[in-house]
Amino acid sequence: MRVNAGSFGAVDILIAKSENSAHHFFSGAKSPEARKGAGSMEAPKLEFAFEARMEVGPTCEGGETADGRRHVMPILGGTVAGPRLFATVLPGGADWQVVRADGFTSQVARYSLQAVDGTLISVVSRGVRHGPPEEMRRLEAGEEVDPTLIYFRCTASFEAPEDSAHAWLNRHVLVATGERQPDTMVARFWTVA
Repeated sequence: MRVNAGSFGAVDILIAKSENSAHHFFSGAKSPEARKGAGSMEAPKLEFAFEARMEVGPTCEGGETADGRRHVMPILGGTVAGPRLFATVLPGGADWQVVRADGFTSQVARYSLQAVDGTLISVVSRGVRHGPPEEMRRLEAGEEVDPTLIYFRCTASFEAPEDSAHAWLNRHVLVATGERQPDTMVARFWTVA
């Protein structure tokens, strides 16, 4: 096929033609070579791992940035409980947020856990939060907001000692739903199976 590209001259586009190639591509059908040992491309399943309840302090205002208003919310402590992990959230972490004019919030939280066996675990969580403007204003003002009205999702990476019972955290993708209450942040974590 030849296409006129204006002042740049003609551009030759070669299109490989094979019988039913578009059908195979769009239907998800695989060639015999691709099917050999390639495994399944099913949607991943989620398995509940634990819930983290963190006490948070008053938000520190960091001013206007190019991307929005900077907020830093100190993490004062908390608990983690669930089928895969029991731990204490250690004080000293923080949730760094950028809040746009429309209320959309991006966040990066860094904090540490101490498992019941004494193992220290580092956590970095990256996420987004948004909802109806009025509900976001109420949330920012520290009021109770129905969590079903707010989209709050994140991914988290963990660092645990390789010789600990918690090394599995290093090798799994974990996602979470979040809920912000006036002085608490709750995150429910799932492993992606």
